[in-house]
Amino acid sequence: MKNRVQTFLVRFKNPITFEQTPALRSGVLKAMEYNANILFHNHADGETLRYAYPLIQYKRIQGKAAILGIGEGVNVIGEFLSHPTMQVLIDSHPVTLEIERAIPRMTTAQVWESEYRYTVRKWLPLNKDNYDRYRALSTDEQRITFLQRVLTANILSFFKGMGITVEREIKCCITQLTNGSLYKFKGTKLMAFDAEFTCNASIPNYVGIGRHVSVGFGCVVACAADTAREHATPADDIQ
Repeated sequence: MKNRVQTFLVRFKNPITFEQTPALRSGVLKAMEYNANILFHNHADGETLRYAYPLIQYKRIQGKAAILGIGEGVNVIGEFLSHPTMQVLIDSHPVTLEIERAIPRMTTAQVWESEYRYTVRKWLPLNKDNYDRYRALSTDEQRITFLQRVLTANILSFFKGMGITVEREIKCCITQLTNGSLYKFKGTKLMAFDAEFTCNASIPNYVGIGRHVSVGFGCVVACAADTAREHATPADDIQ
């Protein structure tokens, strides 16, 4: 089925901070001497960006380093897991990654009539243009409505990135939103939000939405009450 999305989450025993997630990505690439499949780094020739949804994403889950393969990314993630030592440099410190848990999953990703509940952590919905528009809004209600539109667009982008045709309107409602926190990424300060929302789309656990999902921003997890659904797993702490 075209709307089936395969994911493979590898969580390691090694603790990292969220700020070290980009260093995890760099460490993996350096360990593979930059000869890794393009999906590991999302660059076509080392410099040119691959303008497509990242199919390998580096994350911090339950306080520990993790790598998520999605779709084609599942098939190539073994390139690193078969590395003789799996030793990487994180902030100039050598770390030998030890696998704690590997979770393969197949999700029916599509839009339904019913709604499901999710959390998203460190979501980056705002680029320069829509940040200015967001700041110009005068009430919290207007800002939440604005962010709901961005959230819907982010989820639609994920579906398109997976080659899934959306046949129903995606409907999202943010039910809880934290004040934006600033994170520094590549020398730029970015406003990230934690949110709970309902949506009539089934979304695979731990995939990222929004900006910079390859290094852990915008990680989505189904709320615990919805874990009986086919695509859900227990909602781990993804801080």
